[in-house]
Amino acid sequence: MCTVTGSKLLVETDHARLMIDCGLFQGLAELRRRNRRPLPLDPADVQSVVLTHAHLDHCGYLPRLVRDGLRGPVLTTPDTARIAELILRDSAHLLREEADHANEYGWSKHRPAQPLYASGCSSDPPECPSDRLCVPTALSATKLTVRRLSSSW
Repeated sequence: MCTVTGSKLLVETDHARLMIDCGLFQGLAELRRRNRRPLPLDPADVQSVVLTHAHLDHCGYLPRLVRDGLRGPVLTTPDTARIAELILRDSAHLLREEADHANEYGWSKHRPAQPLYASGCSSDPPECPSDRLCVPTALSATKLTVRRLSSSW
């Protein structure tokens, strides 16, 4: 069984907390259960999220982070923003189908089974208080420079 880990990197300075990516764990049930655990930080303390690309293991936890208190923007490129919106909507649909299936056939330990997030990034207020926060924001006036460090570091 292939597993994909949920990429979430926290960068802290004296003045800010920034997350790089905010992904879902996928694969083995043991890893997927991590998606249900609270993060070891208050999402309201994160100023923004930088999304590197739109794979679910890099963007799939964004609706949950927003629901749990993220108020800052999600910064990314215009193309990544468009793709991430599609990925998150599709993910929400699949999570809903999985919960419905679990409820119909009784295979979840939760009664009733609930999706990790209900709407992805649509207009569902409990999950997404603002589309500005859910749908990644294309970088405009902000300049973000990422440099690869030496591989020996």
